[in-house]
Amino acid sequence: MNMLEKLRKERNLSISKLSILTGLNYNILWQTEKGYRKAYPKMVEALSKFFEIEPQEIFEADGTPKKVS
Repeated sequence: MNMLEKLRKERNLSISKLSILTGLNYNILWQTEKGYRKAYPKMVEALSKFFEIEPQEIFEADGTPKKVS
C-alpha cells in the first residue's frame, strides 16, 4: 500500500470519487496509485491540497507515491 491509497481509503473514497472531487483524470489517478506512472506536478498539488497534507508526505521527489508499511 502507498500513502495515496491509504489517504483515499481512510476517507472511504473510491478512485472515481476522488477523481471527481479533485478534477483529476480517473485513469491517470488509478495508474499513479497502482504505481504504473508517476504523479505530475498539478496532480501532486491537487492531492496535497485535497488531503491537507504536505506533498512530500504523499509522494517521493520523483512523483512516486510513498510506500506505507
